[in-house]
Amino acid sequence: MESTLIYEEELCLAAGPNIISPEDYHDGNPEVVNIKRLNGKPFVLQRSGHIIRDAVDMLMKAYDVKPNIVLEVDGNAAAYRLSTSGVGVSIIPRMTTQLIYAPGPHYIYHLYSGIPITWEVHAVYRKGFYVGELERRCFEIIRQAHQDDNYIQEFWNKLIKSKP
Repeated sequence: MESTLIYEEELCLAAGPNIISPEDYHDGNPEVVNIKRLNGKPFVLQRSGHIIRDAVDMLMKAYDVKPNIVLEVDGNAAAYRLSTSGVGVSIIPRMTTQLIYAPGPHYIYHLYSGIPITWEVHAVYRKGFYVGELERRCFEIIRQAHQDDNYIQEFWNKLIKSKP
């Protein structure tokens, strides 16, 4: 298999009311949760084998966070809806928050670990497969759409500039 990087996407934290407290914020910023403060929080996670679950498991291990897994689900949409309804927190791709409707009051946070927490989105195809002009143009359109929506870099630039 071969792949082409399409864009880099932020992984964010979704939660319902009263799950994240001001003590969990990074430097008092209510938009940002310190990832180490997630230790023991109730989590709604995608089932093992789901690509986002693998990423979350690696992230939790890297920061020595032990999630309290209250529910495992089949996909990002279910994790997002359940976490925003108050069942627990979930770590989901930012795109999920833009594509899926979650009713009621809920909160989407940036995760702080010193750097943005992101993952790469690739187009994957069989090795030696001819990638034609149409496919390359499609990759470029998607890449440009995400470059124009550059919330990751803008947010982190603002956060870094606000440091004393």
